[in-house]
Amino acid sequence: QISVKMTSEGDNALVKWLQSRGGSVHDDLDLFHPLPNGDRGVVATADIKEGEQLVLVPVNCTLHLPPLEDFKKSQEGCSEAIKYLLTHHPGLSPFIATVLVALSELGKGTTSQYYRYFRSLPPSCDCLMSWDDADKAELKGTSIDHGADHPKHVFEKQAQPCISQRPDLWPAPYNSLEQFLRVAGLVQSRAFHMEAENWVTGTKQESAELYLIPAIDMINHSTSHARRNTTLLKLNAPMSVEVEGQTVSFDSYFTMKAQRDIKAGEQVLHTYGELSDAQLLQTYGFVDVELKAGELPQLDNPNNCALVSWSELLSSCRVALQQAEDEEEKDPEGLEAAKRDFLVDCHLLQRAAPDRTEFVLTRAKPLSDELLTSVQVLLMLRPEFEELKAEWEEEQQQKTQAQPVGKGSKGK
Repeated sequence: QISVKMTSEGDNALVKWLQSRGGSVHDDLDLFHPLPNGDRGVVATADIKEGEQLVLVPVNCTLHLPPLEDFKKSQEGCSEAIKYLLTHHPGLSPFIATVLVALSELGKGTTSQYYRYFRSLPPSCDCLMSWDDADKAELKGTSIDHGADHPKHVFEKQAQPCISQRPDLWPAPYNSLEQFLRVAGLVQSRAFHMEAENWVTGTKQESAELYLIPAIDMINHSTSHARRNTTLLKLNAPMSVEVEGQTVSFDSYFTMKAQRDIKAGEQVLHTYGELSDAQLLQTYGFVDVELKAGELPQLDNPNNCALVSWSELLSSCRVALQQAEDEEEKDPEGLEAAKRDFLVDCHLLQRAAPDRTEFVLTRAKPLSDELLTSVQVLLMLRPEFEELKAEWEEEQQQKTQAQPVGKGSKGK
């Protein structure tokens, strides 16, 4: 059991709320520090030593829906909105369900247990779903997928049928498209999809749950390993905390500790995942740009990649083949299909939908073996391809014949 000292009346209300529920925020952290780019971040106001606790948030302070199997076992701590959605609309995606629960809590106003948390959030989020058509047109030719369902259609098809049946849980204006889009943007840009680690065995378990984690969701992302100084963990471990003479207990919590010394004035940074600029922009509404005084913005994300579709690759190879001087050696349509099937058998194209295969070009390996081999096969004339295919089939047959007979099985 540990003891938590409450902040003074003049300190941040969000921190006081967390502390009252057993959470903690390091005394030398400013959660709302303004940054040069107009954003805000978590910054150390004094030197912090490696290993010191930065933030601890009990899971019961987070906004999330339990897995359906857990909900069937126990509904303790579940709001009426969660009970309604998991009982009557269990097929909703975790994302849409989380958005609707957040909307319901916002509709409670000051009576919501998350009121202090909601007050700390920005009024809006400039993520992709809030862009207009003119802005999205700037993405033409990039790898960002913006052809998904329009958010308005998602609201009308998935959200509205749920909330229209329970105006007591979603009062106006928190049943409107405008509020849905605002909260959806906040959830998309702030929610965490976590693994849980067992504190006894050390094993990790995949979780389909989304978590909105107060205070922790204010810590910004960096693609640079050198700039990161903390990591988020979810621990399934019981803990008791003394708060003003009262014992507060919980079974699991999120924690972040300093992984190295953090200097005064340094921003606390962790990772949202090894994501490219396109993934960061599509999900969170930003790209990771390092700003230095007097210098141009530095875009140096090692996770950036380019996607080359099968159709683009095929089209380029067709042009190259059409330049062959001998008319009889041009690639007929039937040979194209045979080459595609061969590449599928070689596991270079996906079997389920080979025409939708995409090759990934990374900075570390801009020309992958899969891409180069596919190009070589596509550029082969018929005699070359038929010879290659015959050799490959013979090799596969030899491998099959040479397979050892397993113990307990019968062989000839």
